[in-house]
Amino acid sequence: MAQQQGSKKQRIIRVAVLLAILPVLIYVGIGALLYTFQRSLLYPGVIGAVAAPAEYKLANVEAEKVKTDDGLELTSWFTPPKDAKTGIVVVYFHGNGDNLLAGSRLMPFYTKRGYGVFLCEYRGYSGNPGKPTEEGLYTDARACVSWLKDHGYGLDRIVLYGESLGTGVAVQTAVDNPPRLLILESPYTSVAEVVKQFYSRYPVDLMLKDRYDSIDKIAKVKAPVLVVHGDLDTLVPFEMGQAIYAAANEPKTFIKVDGGGHDNLYAFNAGQLIPDWLDKKLQAAK
Repeated sequence: MAQQQGSKKQRIIRVAVLLAILPVLIYVGIGALLYTFQRSLLYPGVIGAVAAPAEYKLANVEAEKVKTDDGLELTSWFTPPKDAKTGIVVVYFHGNGDNLLAGSRLMPFYTKRGYGVFLCEYRGYSGNPGKPTEEGLYTDARACVSWLKDHGYGLDRIVLYGESLGTGVAVQTAVDNPPRLLILESPYTSVAEVVKQFYSRYPVDLMLKDRYDSIDKIAKVKAPVLVVHGDLDTLVPFEMGQAIYAAANEPKTFIKVDGGGHDNLYAFNAGQLIPDWLDKKLQAAK
């Protein structure tokens, strides 16, 4: 009888210990999964190639091959400016869940005003070779700018435009290659600060491989800056856009998009507001 009671107590103790450590095991397990698959979460748009621009009835848009310093050949899309000698080219860096086709929807807002548009595509996206990383995307962006320079478009004719994840790419590129103007749509202070909103119980600063610390770099940008942010953004808080704007050098402009979320600002007139700002800035410089 005593032996049975002892066995029962041992079972109870084992169950109690298991229940006590189960939350820890779950916490560690989820943390391990997040660390292992963090780039799959950060770059969800890597799967799937896109067809040639003509297949989507995109007039005057060409697929261009861009060679990176680390040996990749990436496909980007380009439509030249109306004025081949002096026209401005908007270099667009899309968000983490987009691709060339999604970026092409912005083209008409700028081409109808005579601007050229270069959709700089990343490694691993739209059927491109390679796997995306922070340093990899910076390398891809530098390659796109170099391609334009090699084809006669100097930095004084280049406007860098980043959306969401692409704002981090645009900021770093603006530091490396000072553009005529810089446009940031729905910018974050850093990827770490965005992730902390959703995984606040984890040591995000220690776990993240790709950080995109725009808040530490924006003051190094000398070009005029436009920050555009929706006041109802639930992914990248409106306050992050304000913080980037506050840290940027003059001259700078902030456009609050009332009712806008994270990736729908063109449904709230951004397609008018941003090109209007471009026109104004470029005309004032003449």
